Amino acid sequence: MKTSKKQKKAQTTQLPEELVLEILIRLPVKSLRRFKCVSKAWRATISDPYFIGSHLHFSASRWEQNPSLLITPHTLDRAVQSENWPTTFSSNIRFYRWQQGASKTRLVHGRDFDGEFNSVCLFAHCDGLVLVPTDTKVYLFNPATRDVVTLPETSRDMMEGDVNLPVGFGRDPRTGMYKVVRSFFRSKHPETGIYDMGMEVCTVGSGSPSPCWREVAVDQPYPVAGWITAQSIKGGGVYFIIDTSCLELRPRGLLRFTLADEWHPFA
Repeated sequence: MKTSKKQKKAQTTQLPEELVLEILIRLPVKSLRRFKCVSKAWRATISDPYFIGSHLHFSASRWEQNPSLLITPHTLDRAVQSENWPTTFSSNIRFYRWQQGASKTRLVHGRDFDGEFNSVCLFAHCDGLVLVPTDTKVYLFNPATRDVVTLPETSRDMMEGDVNLPVGFGRDPRTGMYKVVRSFFRSKHPETGIYDMGMEVCTVGSGSPSPCWREVAVDQPYPVAGWITAQSIKGGGVYFIIDTSCLELRPRGLLRFTLADEWHPFA
């Protein structure tokens, strides 16, 4: 007696949802990217902020057992002796992974931007994502999936000349979304030389619309130094270096921007 195709389909065993989640959490990012195409349900699961957080937590615990480093070299096409900061950086951005105990590194991802920028600043990173600020644009890399997002340019900056806007990057602990924070120049006081500066935020990540800059409600209390990338730590804070060159009362500390409340407490 032959079994019909309909009967075979009906006999197909469905894995419990909890078991599917446990399997997906243990997979590398590259595999998860492919499995988004399996079904709408899997795409929704893999894109869910709770799943992303659980996957990051599992990956972090596995990294502690077998740590590795992500390395990206800053190279110059040529050297110009009179420059305070080089303007001849290579437009080829490369990421290498070094596993503990290995004698060599492995190329993870590389991309040539073919003259889109001349200078780069210090990179910022969070949860495997790498922010690359340049003198023209800001890029966000995911070396694991080889995705690159070019953030839109700002229309709020009023500073004339070649100045790299201070930028930072981190994860909002409240929503799980990633935020790029950038300070911009409104005006410069003609007598004191103190800059009036504002702050804007660009939210990126799964579930967010096309990236765009939006201005935060409250301006920062102090100007921050240009060409210096802000650093983030666990807890949802991004720390900027204060520009004290024109301040009579020079504060001793850093300007902290909280990603959840988008506020500027002094640290």
